[in-house]
Parts: sequence; C-alpha cells; structure tokens
Amino acid sequence: MLINYLTRLTESCRLCQQEGFRPTTCSGMDGLEGMLQEFQTAARFVCVSDTSQCSTFERGGAWYERRVYTVWVVSRYRFGDLDDYRRACQLCREVFRQFQSRMIRDRECADGSMLYLDTTEMRSNDLGADFLNNATGLYFLVTMERPLDLMYRPEEWNEP
Repeated sequence: MLINYLTRLTESCRLCQQEGFRPTTCSGMDGLEGMLQEFQTAARFVCVSDTSQCSTFERGGAWYERRVYTVWVVSRYRFGDLDDYRRACQLCREVFRQFQSRMIRDRECADGSMLYLDTTEMRSNDLGADFLNNATGLYFLVTMERPLDLMYRPEEWNEP
C-alpha cells in the first residue's frame, strides 16, 4: 500500500516529472537493487524500501502496530562539481518538502485511505557526497500506525 502510494506521489509530483525522478523499490540500504538496475539510464530516483521496522504497542487500552519504512530521494551530480552537488542536494530536499505537504494533506482526506499515516514527525537524513557513485540526496522515514487485533482466541491453541 505505501509503495503504491509513494509511487503515485512520484508520478504526480510536477517537480519529480520535470527532473526525471523514477520511482523504484529496494529491500533496505543493503539492497538498493531497484535503483542500481536503472542507474545507467536514469539520474534521479525515489526508492521505497519493501521492508520495514515493526513494533507493537498499547495506547488507551488498544493495541497498535507501528511500521517504519525508509524512502530514499537520490540525484546524481557531476563528479567534482561542488555547485552541481549542492543543486542535487537542494533538489532532493525540495522533493521531500513537497512529499511532506502532500502526505499531510492526504492523511486528512475524507476517503481515509491514509488515515494511519503518522505525519506528526517526519525525519530525514542527508546522504552526503560519498553515498553512491556521484549520487546524493536524503532518506526519510514514513510511519504507519494501525490498530491491531490481539484478542486471544482459544481455538488457535492446542491446550487441554
């Protein structure tokens, strides 16, 4: 669900379209395969991890599942060109800013499809100049918190 949502954001964001950002997926930082497969034909990516960190917690007598996903916004730059590096960093930060504003809006939409998207705190980290083969950008964390049914059901257990 979140991968499809962020793919749609990338495809509908005017800035992403103008600058040629491609949506792709990966399996965490050690598996940026989706982006690496297209590295020869594209210079900019929004890469969503198909893995997440998960925790279960109780709040107000109800149980919830919190999943945290990582999204990379990456742009290549010309080797040794500090101005191009800075432009690439700023471009990725602006894409993130636009995504944030859209996520806040979408969380409050009447259809409720993104109701569990946590927009109270959205963290990001810059990648720096040595990220990956003349590419830089940032990654940000997206949190989804959904109610979880942890009701005990005796029929699920083989006990006397």
